[in-house]
Amino acid sequence: MVSFLATACWDVSQGLIISLIFALATIVIRIQYPKTSMLEQISQTEIYRNPERYGIAFESSNSIVFHFEASLLFVNCDFFKEKVFKAVESTENAELKQYFILDSTSINSIDQMGIQTLIEVSEELKQREITFMIAGSNESLIQMFNRCKIYLKIERKYFFISISDAIVFANIESNPTVSVL
Repeated sequence: MVSFLATACWDVSQGLIISLIFALATIVIRIQYPKTSMLEQISQTEIYRNPERYGIAFESSNSIVFHFEASLLFVNCDFFKEKVFKAVESTENAELKQYFILDSTSINSIDQMGIQTLIEVSEELKQREITFMIAGSNESLIQMFNRCKIYLKIERKYFFISISDAIVFANIESNPTVSVL
């Protein structure tokens, strides 16, 4: 639409330049300020969704599940931390939450600053007696975690294939008398 209007008002070359500038600006804004959401488990399933978007019953647990929809890069690390702690503080019964699970399924890449941010978040949550866990990381994230030696700061046992696996671990760790078949 921007391209069309710019081309209609001026000529093709100026319209093209304006549309490129607009496209770059929208990309930068989407990277710096990505969408985030809290996820809850749909009753009787292993599916986690944003309760604000779905009008169905959700189960609450002793965990906060946080979804981040962008690569975690130096340009959005502060935004990420701000949203994480806002999520922790705004959660109902926040004092009962013992685990914070980052759903990393939408994080396509991460840089050194992103790794450092995850470590800082983990340490700050630990001071609040909340365990930080990461679920759903893709291969490129796992490779970067290995290269940056994140496992020296965040134990390997807190990385999971799925949110459900992290929730099961949290439930077992918080109540060792529970058995899972």
